[in-house]
Amino acid sequence: MLLILTNNIQVYIHLEIMERTFTALLSRGIDSTLANKLVQKKLTVNKLKMMSERELQSLELNSDTVKNILNEQRPPIPIQTVIKLLYESKRTCCVCRDNSRGIIIHHLVEWSKSKDHSESNLIVLCMEHHDLAHTHKDLSLNLTRKQLIGIKAKWIKEVELLDARTILGLSIKDYSRWDYFNHNRIFEMFLDKNISNKNFKATNTVFALGLINKLGTFGIANDKMKCQFYAFKDGYMLYYYMKEVFNEVLRTISLIDITDKFTKQDILSLVKPGTYIAIQAGFYFKTNKNESYGKKQMRQCYYQKNHIRMEFEFDAYETTCTSAWGSHLRGHRTVTPIGFVKSILEEEDYLIIRISCLAIGSYFENSNYQSKKYYG
Repeated sequence: MLLILTNNIQVYIHLEIMERTFTALLSRGIDSTLANKLVQKKLTVNKLKMMSERELQSLELNSDTVKNILNEQRPPIPIQTVIKLLYESKRTCCVCRDNSRGIIIHHLVEWSKSKDHSESNLIVLCMEHHDLAHTHKDLSLNLTRKQLIGIKAKWIKEVELLDARTILGLSIKDYSRWDYFNHNRIFEMFLDKNISNKNFKATNTVFALGLINKLGTFGIANDKMKCQFYAFKDGYMLYYYMKEVFNEVLRTISLIDITDKFTKQDILSLVKPGTYIAIQAGFYFKTNKNESYGKKQMRQCYYQKNHIRMEFEFDAYETTCTSAWGSHLRGHRTVTPIGFVKSILEEEDYLIIRISCLAIGSYFENSNYQSKKYYG
């Protein structure tokens, strides 16, 4: 077991080094296809700097890139900016959106004129559209800066909802379920976003049963004889309705799935207070000794890896069934919490992420969205 664990750690560290090298190469104007080849050859930026001009040219680096690597005349794009660009575009050309193509980071106003590495002056393009952006035709560019700015904004807007839709897809499997809802916060979002429950399957039934009001919401009555709120005859119908409410809320939010981005560099580049995040991981649940019945059964929950700790607390009374209360959200369990970031703090050598949890899902499939890695 120790050998397997050691091997897993070694593989993880190796992949992390490859990702850092890949990102560093893109930040220096190298396209992803060539960067992938260099990473496969285990060539880091420092190793490239030790090579001769002829050796670098033999690696298919163009003369400008060779000069930049050897002399570093143009500073690299900040790594956090590169990570954010790659995430926002899903490592895909903003023009053709063909994720099978290699990419390069293009300056909207070329570096020699702007000296600007800010995100607003950068766009992810495939090599074909990068060439078109630099090609003059009848005294004009095939792809103008104004066109590219509009194309980038439109693509980023579409990408913003993709992670939430992926989580939603995982949550509708027959065996998947939501084990906890932060009802008040979800209803607040439900009302703020003017979501209609008219076409929900359960709306008419739960309204006829008197379980929801005309707004489509309900209060969490504090019944000190129950361990969890849904423990009553028609609780399963109210859960089904609540699932429909949350699924519709989920469709409307920009969410970052950090399952495969749990590194300090990625988190500091992508996440800030107020960001909605999701993660599928093995969390530890700590139950208070005096937990019994009614409201305020507060449980602490945390996941820790790579000197990063993500933590939150929730009221177990708002779990959605007795199995969730008694089994799914106790001990050490693989779950998918969704929430917004309250704070990110660096304490000693740890990054502490505290979230306000909206919902916790169990028995989801492994997240089928992973960032596209060019190096294997």
